[in-house]
Amino acid sequence: MPQSTTALTIVIQKAYRGPVVLVVAALLMLAIQVMQQIPERRCGMRDAADQISPTEVLNLGDDLNRARDRVLKLQKPFGARQRRRPEI
Repeated sequence: MPQSTTALTIVIQKAYRGPVVLVVAALLMLAIQVMQQIPERRCGMRDAADQISPTEVLNLGDDLNRARDRVLKLQKPFGARQRRRPEI
């Protein structure tokens, strides 16, 4: 066996045993680009969060309360059906 093949085999075995992933160069570049974009998105979301007014937060809370009430109202008939189900 040539020396380079043996070295490659050793590298692949070490990568298999450890927390290493072997990828094609194109996938590596894609992964690097994605990792570079994550902090940019976080900064953008932080800037957008500063623009939310307290009134909008209160309106969101009201919407969540209405959604919770609707879910509870929907659960009542389904719960009754589930209790009657074994009887049927």
